[in-house]
Amino acid sequence: MKIEIRELTKDYSSCRALDNISITFDEGIHGLLGPNGAGKTTFIRILSTLLPKTSGEVYYNNIKVENKKEIRRIVGYLPQEFSFYPNFTVYETLDYFASLSNINLSKKVALNRLEIVNLQDLWKVKTKALSGGMKRRLGIAVAIVGDPEVLIVDEPTAGLDPEERIRVRNMLSQFGKTKTVLLSTHIVEDIALSCKSLSILNKGRLVYNGTVKDVIKNAEGYVWDLTVDFEKYEQYMDKYNVISSIVDGNKVSLRLLSKEKPSINAFAASPTLEDAYMRLIKEV
Repeated sequence: MKIEIRELTKDYSSCRALDNISITFDEGIHGLLGPNGAGKTTFIRILSTLLPKTSGEVYYNNIKVENKKEIRRIVGYLPQEFSFYPNFTVYETLDYFASLSNINLSKKVALNRLEIVNLQDLWKVKTKALSGGMKRRLGIAVAIVGDPEVLIVDEPTAGLDPEERIRVRNMLSQFGKTKTVLLSTHIVEDIALSCKSLSILNKGRLVYNGTVKDVIKNAEGYVWDLTVDFEKYEQYMDKYNVISSIVDGNKVSLRLLSKEKPSINAFAASPTLEDAYMRLIKEV
């Protein structure tokens, strides 16, 4: 499935949430990264037919996004915030959401969807008894209940413990082997470990679109490590974009962004995706 976005713009009154976005997605997992307020949720809600655009074009294999009935048959969407009826069982929840989409769900297919998200043994359990991670996995099962060609997920690992985050990432990776997955998040690690390509939004603008490898390469020469006396710590915080700081007694180890070498004692560091992302967001 190919998704083409051409000059997509969204205005809210006097505020421009998306500014002339053009991207193309195909099979695999594609990351959408950006700080809160960057326009990520607006972007994916337009792609999910839940929000009208102001201008521009969005196509799914030449089908316009305005054809909501057709698009919703091929797109599964997991929002950041969702809820279930607490007294419904896992199976009843899946069956209920399938009926809302006019999907005649057999028990065999329902258990297959639950097996994909590793909830098949809990099909009789009420949703109020599920942990946060289990509810997130059930949300994914709901999103893929109709076997969509495209899966759009908004912050799927937010609030999960490390083990559940890994589980969810692995599930999305499996789905992305044959489908198109758009993963919107502010968690850099999720992108680094699962996505074949990356798009970064900031203040409604597309500031990067390409591979994870290339964006990291673009940050070479901008990332520095150094250790300073504690009393000089605030001077560096005021002057530079500090990515991390570790206090050890009267010394502070800093990792920061700078076009120039910030100190004679600083040495160039190999950038990570988080470093590269911060460089774009802070416009260093």
